[in-house]
Amino acid sequence: MIERFDSSPLIELIAEVRWTVDAVMDLNVPFYQGASANSSEEFFTRLHSKLSSIGYGAAERLTPAGFPLMNQSAAFRYKRSVAEGESPDHSASSIFQAGAGLFSVHAVQPYKSWDQFRPVVQKGLEAFLAAKPPATGEFSLVLRYVDAFKDELTDGKPLKEFLADVMGIKVSIPEALTILSKDGTSIVPMIHVVIPLAFGSFQIQIAEGELQGEKVFLMENTVSIAASHGANVEKMLASLNEAREVLHKSFVGLTQPIHAAMGLSEGT
Repeated sequence: MIERFDSSPLIELIAEVRWTVDAVMDLNVPFYQGASANSSEEFFTRLHSKLSSIGYGAAERLTPAGFPLMNQSAAFRYKRSVAEGESPDHSASSIFQAGAGLFSVHAVQPYKSWDQFRPVVQKGLEAFLAAKPPATGEFSLVLRYVDAFKDELTDGKPLKEFLADVMGIKVSIPEALTILSKDGTSIVPMIHVVIPLAFGSFQIQIAEGELQGEKVFLMENTVSIAASHGANVEKMLASLNEAREVLHKSFVGLTQPIHAAMGLSEGT
């Protein structure tokens, strides 16, 4: 069975490629400017051309032209527009971003499934490699899921109670601290856990937050893949598939008590 959820709390899925830029970074500053930014600026131009050829030609610069490029921080966003009267396409809910040492593929709502998103990732990686990023050495990969649990899934519980009752994550506060509380209670506004994997590491962060004016519990699950990768799309996709299996399995296991509320169904 492949679990799907009609009312998934997922708000964004991000596949990232990171690398060391083939340029000299000024001493003690985390950005590129002047001549050291040229190789990345030229890469952005080539990438725009490649992404335009697959329908993602709407480019938006996220930092002013001539501004320093922060290391591994997005400087451009590339989007696809759906023309009036055109049938909706799952790829229309995907965007690409690029910066000095960073390329990422984002799936936003309405997100359907990894099976539908994976071909978009593949096309993005092909365009990325064809644009010849100015990299020293190989590439590292990260896959990240961001979920927002709203009241209909949290039942208005505080985060500490939600973690314990739904996800089975119990935070024990020692008496040395609880005796200081005016009413014996304690508040847990966030939790961060790191799990070592055979092929990298899995991080889960859950915290109180806000989404469009509504209080939510934000959960960010991240798999960082330890092995570096050369310019090989199939091997990159295989590693991202492995990371996705970890993220999916952990999500399904942690949220089992609220599967019905999320509209669990079987998929293919």
